[in-house]
Amino acid sequence: MSEALELFEEGTRWTDRIARLMFPILVDHAKAGSTITYGEMRAQLQRRFAEHHVHASMYGHPAGKVGNICIALGSEWAAPIPPLNAIIVNGKTGLPGDGADYYLSKFVKGRDRKRLSDHERRAMAEETIEAVFNFRRVDALASALGINGGRIAHQPLTNPIVVPPIRKPRGGESDAHKSLKRWVAQHPSAFKEFGRFAKGEEEKFISSGDEIDVFFSNGHLCLGVEVKASGASEGELCRGVFQCVKYRAVLRAMLKAEAKVPAAVSLLVLEEKPGRVVRSLAQRLDVPVMVVDRK
Repeated sequence: MSEALELFEEGTRWTDRIARLMFPILVDHAKAGSTITYGEMRAQLQRRFAEHHVHASMYGHPAGKVGNICIALGSEWAAPIPPLNAIIVNGKTGLPGDGADYYLSKFVKGRDRKRLSDHERRAMAEETIEAVFNFRRVDALASALGINGGRIAHQPLTNPIVVPPIRKPRGGESDAHKSLKRWVAQHPSAFKEFGRFAKGEEEKFISSGDEIDVFFSNGHLCLGVEVKASGASEGELCRGVFQCVKYRAVLRAMLKAEAKVPAAVSLLVLEEKPGRVVRSLAQRLDVPVMVVDRK
């Protein structure tokens, strides 16, 4: 019997039993690409296995055993397995609890949690969650542990956002865009909620071949800023949201390639309050939007 399977099957305590019951639920959610809150985990354990209710915070202990089993199986396979317990999240923050920090650090190869900023910790958590969703050997993992999954169906979003046509921009950079970009680079204090930065770098070239309007870095966090001056169309603002998604992914990939904590955030800076479609798109894609007043 493999060490991972032995760890999975051993123990009669509540923690051991609940860890075994958690696994098929987590396998299902990993395959569906969806996180699960502690409250939802409690409800599913009751509905699927007739488990009695306990306080949601108690599930951190069996979740930790889930992480240990993933580590053990990864050692046997000689390939890292993302800790499935990372997709059990707090309903308010959308992130795993502090008890998962050991598993985040071990998987992302980051520094100890005590030395991480909140933005670094968020980046590590998001990277690990994404790795769980992209993990191609979930079925093999379930088979290795004798788990039968597939009991939940993926629930698609029921409120699609109708994005206006996005066209490739024509012509050169406008004076208004240059002016806003310059102002952003020279006012790092406007972004103090993300950290303390020196003045930013304009037109930062990144490894995808793109250039970010303004780039800030303080050794702990990289902040990429896309700016859209007043008068930009709704489609152009939506394009800015998608640009931020791309820049965030590339910046994090660059940091991972350098064996650093992938702490990178992208931000859309506007001069006018965006409409409902842009706000909804930014919220769904987790892109912060800031409206600045240069007066």
